[in-house]
Amino acid sequence: MFNRKVNILIDSSHSIFDLRINFKIEKSLVGYPNTGNIKIYNLSESSRNRITQEGIKTQLFAGYEDTGVPLLFEGDIINVIHEYKKPDWITEIFAADGINILNTSTINKPLPAGSTPEQVYNELISEMKGISKGVTEGLKKCLSGKRSLLRELQLSGSIKEWLDKIAKDCGFEYSINSGVIETVPTGLPVSDVAPTTINQASGMLGSPERTDIGISVRNLLLPTLKLGRTIRVESINTLINVGNLFFRKIPDIKNKGIYRIDKLTHIGDTHGNNWETQIHARVF
Repeated sequence: MFNRKVNILIDSSHSIFDLRINFKIEKSLVGYPNTGNIKIYNLSESSRNRITQEGIKTQLFAGYEDTGVPLLFEGDIINVIHEYKKPDWITEIFAADGINILNTSTINKPLPAGSTPEQVYNELISEMKGISKGVTEGLKKCLSGKRSLLRELQLSGSIKEWLDKIAKDCGFEYSINSGVIETVPTGLPVSDVAPTTINQASGMLGSPERTDIGISVRNLLLPTLKLGRTIRVESINTLINVGNLFFRKIPDIKNKGIYRIDKLTHIGDTHGNNWETQIHARVF
């Protein structure tokens, strides 16, 4: 807990560290931008003046001095507030990952008959400046069926609307993380990394809670966890989360306690007690 470290990079050039910083980063497999709420205490006036515009890119690196401080969040500033609360100046940043690109990108391009879902997907991504293609396991279902267009298709309009449509047709979920878009088969994990073990040795906080789709568990900050990957939860006791579960059947534990990560909430404070990752994961 004492070797926690946070560094913020504003507009790729202005580095902020060695100040009190607290943050809440939320990531989810729902096709919406991941969000960050970051508070920085007692920035100099010149630094506050550099953080005044919407659209400026902000990067937050968080971790531990002895094991590494990876990129935890990258997004565009959508609002910033500088407020003096005696005795501190507090700069509060609200940012979202890829929000401007996802919400404003459009396309107007014809695709010939015979084009595959992967080609449609690639054309959409190629029109999103600043977004690169990551894992595409979510497209496998469409590709295995050898689906292709029977006639020419005019890709026109909002790229997000087209992504939502192809995601529904092909059965995948997608998310943008630090400028990389990934597709995950609906309800299933991707297989590019082995499961991360969550137990007392990893820093698990309290006991896991069963939910109507799987499990909710807290651990000391795990900045390298990624959506759509798997965790293996090892715990002597598992509590039952009864909220909103009345008259619902709680799913059986399968896969020897392995679950797919659906949502991550990273909470940290360099001068406080908060320093954890909350994981919401599902049975698959």
